[in-house]
Amino acid sequence: MPFSSREWRFELIQNATLKCGKIVLHDDDEFFNIGHTTLNDNENELLSGHMSETEYNKAIINITNNTSPGSDDISVEFYKLFAKDIKQFYINSINYSYTTGS
Repeated sequence: MPFSSREWRFELIQNATLKCGKIVLHDDDEFFNIGHTTLNDNENELLSGHMSETEYNKAIINITNNTSPGSDDISVEFYKLFAKDIKQFYINSINYSYTTGS
């Protein structure tokens, strides 16, 4: 079952112990034993590489309202409202991350 970013953070904190100022995660907890889907080679190829304006536009159009697209908790409606204004900044940011690995 997929978690929202807030649920994931809450679950992570619930499944951790603080020891000597360091968080120790419990690998045997149910949270960490969730089956994770992996991409096949075709899917991996499609998702690799730089983001294009076409991909950005399709993503903005197709993303579901009333959801958060990531851990930043910025609403989809924000991205849709300012899609044209932030397009180049967003694409450049994604492509920079892809290129540098950071």
